[in-house]
Amino acid sequence: TLLIECDLERSSLARICGCAASPGLREWVENLSPLRIVRSSVDNLLIIPAGTPPTDPARLIWELVESGLVSSLAAEFRNTVIDLPALVTSSSGSLTARLADHLVLVVRSATTPVNQVERAVELIGRERFAGVVLNAHSPRSWGRRRQP
Repeated sequence: TLLIECDLERSSLARICGCAASPGLREWVENLSPLRIVRSSVDNLLIIPAGTPPTDPARLIWELVESGLVSSLAAEFRNTVIDLPALVTSSSGSLTARLADHLVLVVRSATTPVNQVERAVELIGRERFAGVVLNAHSPRSWGRRRQP
């Protein structure tokens, strides 16, 4: 499985996976370095880190979309996962979503407003919407059961 970090404005994947963030996707798009694919500590997971934050993420994403890189990598790997920025609140979110065939929204429990989730589904289209992952959920956030 290949995980491509395309959240260029708020990249955190390299830090979480314990690898250097740069060189990464940004440096490849700008022809500053060869494409760097890093083996993670998770079995069968390779990562392309985002690289250093760009000054114009929308331009960089547009160049990435035009490059065809993601399509060519998807042909090489059994599973290709793209870590996208927030679709509704990011300047490049909806453009970045063009890189994927299907999208799974990651929604933070008790934080992400329902109207943002609905707007994200509208932006990507129901035919490309593959589901939701609810993260940072605490069982305490559910309503208490009434006792008879």
